[in-house]
Amino acid sequence: MVDDRYALIGSANFTHNAHARNIEAGVLIDDPPFATALAQQWQGLIDTGLAATMSAAAP
Repeated sequence: MVDDRYALIGSANFTHNAHARNIEAGVLIDDPPFATALAQQWQGLIDTGLAATMSAAAP
């Protein structure tokens, strides 16, 4: 989710091949109800332990 208005859905794979071939796709959706529903879905996955939050490691 970008914020309470936008959601970015994509196929990003953080692999060397994906980066080198640039074959990823994404769509930015401007739809507040959708962004809210998506955020709630992710939060539900986090709350049940099916997904986890991550933070970037310092270089």
